[in-house]
Amino acid sequence: MVNRGNVVWPHPLPSVFKVNCDVAIYAKGGRVGFGLVIRDTTGFELAASSQVMEGYFNAQAAEAIAIHRGVQFSKDCDFSPCVFESDAEVVFRWINV
Repeated sequence: MVNRGNVVWPHPLPSVFKVNCDVAIYAKGGRVGFGLVIRDTTGFELAASSQVMEGYFNAQAAEAIAIHRGVQFSKDCDFSPCVFESDAEVVFRWINV
């Protein structure tokens, strides 16, 4: 595991890429920021993307959009196979049902 301060990043299996997805919701301004990072098994950052979208989203909807963007971004960058990591545990349960 890579230790960056107090944050421990669990490595994916060898030959697997990891996509980290997160959002920031600016409710007062009606905007959502999406962030994605793709890393290799050593934690080396291979690609990153961020975008701000106008609109009002609840947390689960915004996280679902971020995960979807992560899937598309990893396909566009031709990184496969991938595992996905987010703090949106509820959304992952919805996806895995």
